[in-house]
Amino acid sequence: MEQAVIAFGQPANTAFAVSGDFRELTDEELLIVSGGGNFGTAIVGGLKGAVGGGIVGATGAAASGQPIGASGIAGMVSGGLAGAYRGFTGSGGS
Repeated sequence: MEQAVIAFGQPANTAFAVSGDFRELTDEELLIVSGGGNFGTAIVGGLKGAVGGGIVGATGAAASGQPIGASGIAGMVSGGLAGAYRGFTGSGGS
């Protein structure tokens, strides 16, 4: 096994072992390393959340005698944001 020396960011030229077993990272590993998310799923999740949130908001407002327009828009905004977040992070079905 070869020895490599990395001078920056390590105390006093710490030696690390270099292996010949290199491979490309998988998509999941790249997302973990980069801290990124899935933009395509965020868009679809946001759209689904906006539609569902708008319908639920307007229906709830109609049932309680409130203005359906404002409640529907508020439901669309909150549902869209929640759906986009869930889609981006992969933390739930969207």
